[in-house]
Amino acid sequence: MNEEQRGWLMKEKKVPLLVYKSYEKNYQSVLDFHWLPFIVAKEYINDGMTKKQLVNFKEIINLHWDQVAELLMCTERMLHLKKPDNVFNKSVSDRFVGLIRFYSHLYNLYGDRQKVNELMVSPIRDEELEIIPMGLVPHITGRSYLLEYVFHFSKLKNPGKI
Repeated sequence: MNEEQRGWLMKEKKVPLLVYKSYEKNYQSVLDFHWLPFIVAKEYINDGMTKKQLVNFKEIINLHWDQVAELLMCTERMLHLKKPDNVFNKSVSDRFVGLIRFYSHLYNLYGDRQKVNELMVSPIRDEELEIIPMGLVPHITGRSYLLEYVFHFSKLKNPGKI
């Protein structure tokens, strides 16, 4: 994202997020999400995220509904009962926005959507501990630890890139 686009984002109250018919445009909106100021993210939470946005995001992160429900800390049934234009409550919308921001950071860090998606479901073996990253993501503390781990791991693998 260039400076002109960032300036536009700062002036606009709300930008399109996961509402396109094009998969690539939806992916780009997730990539750009970490540049958005907190006030814009807060508006998404207050207005409520829609099921249509969740369906588009689910396609990007390549997970099943039961895994998405686990990440949002809600039931799979609740997700299925929503109609495309129905909005989620503030609690689910807050977790959803946090999840988009989390994936946005990872996609920008790695530069490879497929690699990140595989990383999230593959176990991390660290001495005596084995963790599947997706299991940490529903918790705010788990997200921060995972981002630190992934950032540190990326620096070790690609020291000149980060």
